[in-house]
Amino acid sequence: MFQLPNIYQQHLKNQFNLPQYLALYLLLNLLQNLKTIRLEEIARRFPYLIKLRSRVALLHK
Repeated sequence: MFQLPNIYQQHLKNQFNLPQYLALYLLLNLLQNLKTIRLEEIARRFPYLIKLRSRVALLHK
């Protein structure tokens, strides 16, 4: 599992709220574990960001 240095963890925790920080942490772990990265693969393994953008787009309509 990917581990950020403590100084980066503290900075990111100060910049983001807890759900945002955890989503970023999960995404970083996913990117570290994949050998080849394609957008489709990220979307399949981590659909949160795409669903969030879709919801925001629907709200703006």
